[in-house]
Amino acid sequence: MNLASPPNVLLWDSDGILPSTNDYVVLWNSFSDPDSIHPSVSIPEYVEEHAERLRSRFLGFVHDVGNSRSGTKTVLEHLQIRPTFSYWWLTLFASKRWHPDSHITEAVKLIALEEVLAGLSYLKIIVQSENASLHSMVGQLAHKLPHQIATRSTQQFGKFKPIDIAKHILRASATLVRQIVVLRNVIPMTTKQVESDILVFDHLTRFDQDAASNGEFRSQYWDSLQPLLKERNQRVTWIHQFVKTSDQQSPKDAQTILSSINSRSKQQHFLLECRPSLRVVKRTLRDYRKLLSAAFKTGQIAECFSLADSKLNLWPLFRDEWYDSLVGSTAVRHLLILSTTEEMLSKIPHCKTGIYLMENQPWEIALLQGWSANGHGRIIGLVNAPIRFWDVRYFADHRSLSPKSTDHIHFQPQPQEIFVNGPLSRTLLEDSGIHPSQISDVEPLMYQYLQNDASSMVGQGDDILVLGDFFTHLTKRIISLVVESQQLSGDRRNILFKPHPLNREPWGGVLGDNFTLTNAPLSELFTLCSIVIAPSASTGALEAYCANKLAISILDPSTLNLTPLRGVEDAMFVKNRDELVKVLMATPKTKSGDRQQLFFTDANLTRWSQALNQSGPQN
Repeated sequence: MNLASPPNVLLWDSDGILPSTNDYVVLWNSFSDPDSIHPSVSIPEYVEEHAERLRSRFLGFVHDVGNSRSGTKTVLEHLQIRPTFSYWWLTLFASKRWHPDSHITEAVKLIALEEVLAGLSYLKIIVQSENASLHSMVGQLAHKLPHQIATRSTQQFGKFKPIDIAKHILRASATLVRQIVVLRNVIPMTTKQVESDILVFDHLTRFDQDAASNGEFRSQYWDSLQPLLKERNQRVTWIHQFVKTSDQQSPKDAQTILSSINSRSKQQHFLLECRPSLRVVKRTLRDYRKLLSAAFKTGQIAECFSLADSKLNLWPLFRDEWYDSLVGSTAVRHLLILSTTEEMLSKIPHCKTGIYLMENQPWEIALLQGWSANGHGRIIGLVNAPIRFWDVRYFADHRSLSPKSTDHIHFQPQPQEIFVNGPLSRTLLEDSGIHPSQISDVEPLMYQYLQNDASSMVGQGDDILVLGDFFTHLTKRIISLVVESQQLSGDRRNILFKPHPLNREPWGGVLGDNFTLTNAPLSELFTLCSIVIAPSASTGALEAYCANKLAISILDPSTLNLTPLRGVEDAMFVKNRDELVKVLMATPKTKSGDRQQLFFTDANLTRWSQALNQSGPQN
């Protein structure tokens, strides 16, 4: 009696209609259809179901790459550019930074796919996708008979090509010249200008442009804290990271704004990236030569990107990012920021306290290195928005963490203290390996308006507010779902659409007839609406929840679930148009959000006052 042959696996990554098939269907970029007759598994849903393990595996992979040996040294050691600092921590890969070309989502999905395939018996894998990279990566997971030995062949993509390095060198050279020209009008901070109790580092965005032109700094980040600092008679100097917006297209524009503020204010404001001195340029070139040497010494770096206990080698996903960070345009920018920050902090008097907006971006690592090297006081990382489980920038493998170590070669630079504004954020950090004594609880500065009676925002308008995502393709999907849901339900209520503040796409031609484009603050828009539809990654959904709105988060299978409402019992998520229609038609217009589980609420900022009084990390 012949046993039936195992089926094939069909990896489906297409917007088309799934054909009738006897194959076992693995959905790469879509959610499961409960009405489907095909035996299937959704990779996005599998990732969410096994999130703890998959995130831990990815973080372990990043750690292992840095600690892999190339010759007699680890990658971390090859990239040492200071006695106690490795450039490794400034690479885009090590900082796990989200950007348009980041492949973190694909890496996690591939790890999940391998786990799924390990539990199946199949003949071969058929990939239905227009993504050539996916075909190549899945080829590493080709089915092998039990007696065959799984090998990690990296020859096809691991060969070191000096011509590729040469291209990056040319781009790096052009970037250095461009940065010198672009920053020539940005005034550096001098010793005479700065004698402060607190240095605050943030992004030059979310502030009142009109007030700035009149010499007043009103920031959504800090306005709630300003009265407390004034009451404590704290001398504050502000250092801002330039952010390109419609109002400030270049550092020169930003400098004009800050000069206007400085001419009328006792508190001084500067840009972190400023006109580089000759010493900074020389040091940048010296550091770049070290990185160039390291690039040649780690020519077989591809082998280091093999995942432990796996057939997968993820080098193809991160190759371009790696060389750009190591010897390309990004390398020059990061080295300039490092040397500029070190020089700035070496010239000012000893500062007791530094506070910076903590997102674990490369400029923050440069700040921590410069701060530590120059012996300043306590340095505090302020997590301004709630931490999200899948925002891997905030997490590291436990082997990379050592809060009291000044060895920034083998251990990730960290602030002495981390200020968080809610129980969920504290729990996520503690679970990730951050010691509880390193974390302090403070009130949420940006969300102080939510301390008002939430009932004042309920039922004052019947509009629907739609929030945009940082990424354009995610925003377009949300707009499409909203338009389709209205067509199905016959709902013709007005839609207020607020784009993401850092997304500068022209949205007029994409919106429906009943859409109104707005950039008004959420505090105003909440009085006009009863329903808020937002990307899963948006903190706006969290604000809407706390403002007692019906907050609906749209999950997208093309990305990880970056919602700040993960773990909130009555948070509402939808995956498709039909689910959105059901929620809009079946759910009451408002909900009572439990703000206590999300934020430490106190309009008097009692926790802030206590935390600033501490001389170090509090228990």
